[in-house]
Amino acid sequence: MNKTIKLWIYILPLIATNISSCDHEEIPVYEDVDRIYFRYADETSSPENEDNTTINMGYDIPLKDDSTISVPIKLMGRISNIDRTVNVELMKDESTAIEGEDIEIISANLPANSIYGEVKMKIYRTTNIDAETRLARIRLISNENFHTDYSTVSSNSGKNGLIYNVYFTANADKPSLWTASMSSMMLEAYFGEYSNEKIVVMCEACGFTRDFFNIDPEDNDPSGRTTLDKRIPSEAVWGIIIQVNNYLDKWKADHNGQPRLDENGEEVTMKYDYR
Repeated sequence: MNKTIKLWIYILPLIATNISSCDHEEIPVYEDVDRIYFRYADETSSPENEDNTTINMGYDIPLKDDSTISVPIKLMGRISNIDRTVNVELMKDESTAIEGEDIEIISANLPANSIYGEVKMKIYRTTNIDAETRLARIRLISNENFHTDYSTVSSNSGKNGLIYNVYFTANADKPSLWTASMSSMMLEAYFGEYSNEKIVVMCEACGFTRDFFNIDPEDNDPSGRTTLDKRIPSEAVWGIIIQVNNYLDKWKADHNGQPRLDENGEEVTMKYDYR
């Protein structure tokens, strides 16, 4: 008998035995432990694939003392028929926001029968954010329900799916009609010196939105004059002044004679005292 054939006669049973034993071993698989990550990092399912958001509470009409935001999370693993809590923390050393003062993590969970959940946070309008932008950097961490060791969700993007950044402020920029060369002079001539609170009052009194005071790009006029003449024709100016002054009078009456103050502590007034 050929020596090569003899060798295979002895080797083949050994190979078969090894293959058979492997069939009965329990090989651990990655899906054995459920994992979570911030949904933004899933490029295939999330249209909002940025790892941050910016909230400007200075644009709220009316202004609010706090605001609740939600950050979506996603499951990698098996759906459960019960709600599951998620562990999340503020990365204090990498954040300028102070937990309990500027921001509070309200809840974090994955509902039953869903692959999507959310982290809910409340941000507060403090004197800190009236003057500056603060950062709250949050991170998902492991608990009894989920592991968080799947950080780089996309090798192409290099995104860390366990970390999300929330920037927030109440320092509202001037709308463009109040900064453009012609419209800014006309608005100050009509209504007096700009303040963010004055814009808020005008919106409350007249039903405007903040975007009402921005230049319409279709007008193709960076001076702002075309948009202003369209939105606030000269014949409408006195009616707006009267309406705002009456609104401020009612505010003062409803607040024991205290006037409405702007962000600089000055009383909000119109340039002309028409009623």
